[in-house]
Amino acid sequence: MNLQVDIRSFFLVVAAIQATIFSLLLVWRSWRNHRLSDRLLALFLIALAATLSEHIAGWMNWYQGQRLTFFPFGNNFLFAPLAYLYVKSITNNAYRFRRKEWFHFIPAMIYFTFHLTIWVLGVERKIEIIQHLNNYYYFYTEGTLDLLVLTYYLMASIQHYQKYLKWIPSAFSNLPLVSLTWLRNFLIILAAVCTIEWAFSLTSLIVEFGYGVRYWDYFIRAILLYFLSIAGFTYSQRTDIVFKDVRPEEIKYDENKSRDGRVIIKQKIMQHMVAVKPYLDPELTLSQLSQQTELPTPLVSQTINAGMGKNFNDFINEYRVKEICLRLNNDEHKTKTLLGVGLDCGFNSKATFNRSFKKVTGVTPREWLENQNTKSQII
Repeated sequence: MNLQVDIRSFFLVVAAIQATIFSLLLVWRSWRNHRLSDRLLALFLIALAATLSEHIAGWMNWYQGQRLTFFPFGNNFLFAPLAYLYVKSITNNAYRFRRKEWFHFIPAMIYFTFHLTIWVLGVERKIEIIQHLNNYYYFYTEGTLDLLVLTYYLMASIQHYQKYLKWIPSAFSNLPLVSLTWLRNFLIILAAVCTIEWAFSLTSLIVEFGYGVRYWDYFIRAILLYFLSIAGFTYSQRTDIVFKDVRPEEIKYDENKSRDGRVIIKQKIMQHMVAVKPYLDPELTLSQLSQQTELPTPLVSQTINAGMGKNFNDFINEYRVKEICLRLNNDEHKTKTLLGVGLDCGFNSKATFNRSFKKVTGVTPREWLENQNTKSQII
């Protein structure tokens, strides 16, 4: 085998090696922290890196003699479902891989089994079978199915992400920004891979690409792999996110409870908010409030959503805004910045502080303060 190395193969090799190294680090971390999401990301990176192998072998002249022809280097059949399961795992720390979820990998199993069965044959017999398959549009069919699988799991991941976005305000008083940012970036990259694949595939129906042109598809994929390896490893997953992908249903008040019982529960929550001021904790979650009030989490959620007409995030932020207004009236802004007052009252960012304050009062914090000063001067 005549080994050749040029800049094109070198770039892909470095990307694949980096992905492999970070995959090993992720496996090691998953073993220490018992984190399934790290193992799934490690498998995803390896599966995505494996798709570069075909062009690495080609540019390094490993196909000479046809021994590697039809070898299953890897494709979307494997890394696409892994991406979806990874998205599920980082949005739910309690997620566990179930036996029935093996069906996601049936296309990959068929692909690898079929390719390996033909690859191990002698070169002449193998070439004969490949020519026969080509006459029946096998490669066109496999490529189409490959793209459809990637598209399906991309859409499933995006749908899961959208449900997650809708659920977060009902469970967190401040949105987990790091989790949202990484998850959004991961889906953008997955969408980029899918878009590029479709672009090259559809264009190839009109213009016949040479091997060199197709390289740029894998070049872009390698760049994305560089980012995914580093960003995925440095992402810090919260351990208090337990989101279950269920069909969204409107929460209804429990009709089995008496009106007096519902009022008592509502009063208990509101009295706790006034007496303990749990909203000052920027990390406050629905489950924590449930523990503090000694009420079941579903009951607290139901009372806030249906009984008070708002989600958990809005409920807590309303108390924070009222606390800010109280402190501003006590001239606390004279020794601190407005943002400083907002952070002391439980907000975790300037954007969330300004947005929530205006949502509750109808004006920005500075406008509210100016209005208060104007009223004082009139009096």
